[in-house]
Amino acid sequence: MIPRHVALAVMVAVLPAQLVAGEERLFPDEPLDCIVRPKDVTELTSEDEGVLTAILVDRGQTVTRGQVVAKLDSRLQESAVKLARIRAQNKAATAASRARLEFRRDKLARIQKLHRKDVVTRASLDEAKVELRLAELDLESSTADRRIAAAELVQAEIRYKRRQIRSPADGVVVRVTATPGEYASERTPVMTIAELDPLHVEAYLPIALFPHLAKGQEAEISIGAPFDLVRTAKVSAIDTVFDAASGTFGVRLDLPNADHRLPSGIKCVLRFREASGDS
Repeated sequence: MIPRHVALAVMVAVLPAQLVAGEERLFPDEPLDCIVRPKDVTELTSEDEGVLTAILVDRGQTVTRGQVVAKLDSRLQESAVKLARIRAQNKAATAASRARLEFRRDKLARIQKLHRKDVVTRASLDEAKVELRLAELDLESSTADRRIAAAELVQAEIRYKRRQIRSPADGVVVRVTATPGEYASERTPVMTIAELDPLHVEAYLPIALFPHLAKGQEAEISIGAPFDLVRTAKVSAIDTVFDAASGTFGVRLDLPNADHRLPSGIKCVLRFREASGDS
């Protein structure tokens, strides 16, 4: 961010007399100094701990949200996923429990008919009912086991995915600070990624302009050589805590940069567009 005393000196010098006098023109004709910054800069670390086996991107490369940019050794986790998948897909125990249940249900129906004809004893009927209930419980147990196996598969897959380091956003790799073979953890950055769309334009403005600014208001952003570009940005944040020493307040504007033609960390100038109905 440009020093506040420098920004104030420049902007107070160009602030038009009309603003002080309360005439129609609210914003100065002369441009105001600003600086273009990334939307966000992230030092990317690993969720898990382990040895890096691959760095899949390089400095200056564009990445997308969710893209795998580095990997940790994941042989153990991959094996755990395979084992959990076999358990989750095994339907034998459930099928056997269901078959036993159907057999016990048919057996009970036969014994009930025989009991009504006084062919079998009451004890045989009670025994068949108990066997049916046990078969029902066995099916419930095997079904629960399958659900547990499915949950364990999800857990194993999560552990495996944690061995893959992914970009948190669309952006550009600013620097790579680790190499394959190094030990990675939450405390050791692997690379730095900057979000460049939209860019943030930061500026300090004289307090006299505060009543005339609103979120969504447009400004013309000009970037000089060698880019010589003019873009439109919109106000996205206005500080409501002023700097009494310099008599300024901070403003942030969002500058679309889908083509990534604009770099960050570069000086610019801005001109606010007069809002319709201002006086």
